[in-house]
Amino acid sequence: MTRPPLWKPLVALLVAATTATAFYAVRHHHSGAPPRTAAGGSPAAPRASRSQPAPVVVLRQSFVADPPFGSGFLTHGTYLQVSGVDHLDAVNAALHQLIVDDQAQDRTKFAELTLWATTPPGEYGSGPGKPPAISASSVIVSALLATEAVPPDGEWDDSWVSATLLVPSAHPVLLDSLFTDPMQGLAAVAAAAKDYLLANVPCVADPLNDPTDGLDPTNSATYQHFAITPAGLVIGFEQLQIGPHSCGSVTATVPWPTIRPLMSPVGTWLITQLR
Repeated sequence: MTRPPLWKPLVALLVAATTATAFYAVRHHHSGAPPRTAAGGSPAAPRASRSQPAPVVVLRQSFVADPPFGSGFLTHGTYLQVSGVDHLDAVNAALHQLIVDDQAQDRTKFAELTLWATTPPGEYGSGPGKPPAISASSVIVSALLATEAVPPDGEWDDSWVSATLLVPSAHPVLLDSLFTDPMQGLAAVAAAAKDYLLANVPCVADPLNDPTDGLDPTNSATYQHFAITPAGLVIGFEQLQIGPHSCGSVTATVPWPTIRPLMSPVGTWLITQLR
């Protein structure tokens, strides 16, 4: 839905605040911050420094068993944890919380089905997508994890959990902050995602040729599940968001060169910190 004109100043203010917050968080929590800019947008002269910025370190990735879903369900998945530098507690706690929150939402959604089920158990699991969309460095950790929940007597429900987190604060990076103009950026993402899906996911080809194809660039919730990786921006689309139930959840990868001209200074700098 197109926002009425009265929203435009508010949107601009929110984007500016998001970008400023991301810059502050990066500067405050990592010594290799993006370069300052002088008046007019050109790089400012560097300040004298007695120490070099800390090198960007590739973090080790491990996968830990999901917490038990609860009565009436088998739990068989794993979620991401990272190691390799100090002070990762907040990041790992946030990655764990992704699964805790997702399970809580599913328990609420399936409560009535579980109560009246005649063929328990149900199932719950999470894990890396195929191919995995995870990057983990000492500056930023970004992950898109697939989830599957099968209620007793019900159909399976494929979805995603995702987070892009600054290290060590676990401050979340929002998709909008990657672009100078978020609406223009999302329009480019939508077009590139459609091209990718048409070329790589035949199951969704017919729905994507419909004018109401589920890729609405004016609705940022369409792109709520994403990861930033060296290969590009990976978007996770939930089951039934694009295509029939049988297609399950799908991903689209948008290469950085496709959207780099639209990226904000924060976004441009962050992708250089990916590992």
